[in-house]
Amino acid sequence: MKITLLDDQSIRLEDDGGPMTIEAESADQSYSPFHMLASGLALCTFSVLHSWATHAKLTPESLVIDVRWEFAEKPH
Repeated sequence: MKITLLDDQSIRLEDDGGPMTIEAESADQSYSPFHMLASGLALCTFSVLHSWATHAKLTPESLVIDVRWEFAEKPH
């Protein structure tokens, strides 16, 4: 699995056939708690869709999950 930090508010998860890696598009990006939460959501979604596709006899090799979020100006 590979998690790529696309920017401060989005990630991409894809199966590259190897161990879990976390990469960033630039060296100044850090893996924030929001990236961690999004990664968990992406991995759970990926697992369910991959399992379903395998059971349905579809090829899940090209499955990619993108997660993006935004913050409300006045949440309360």
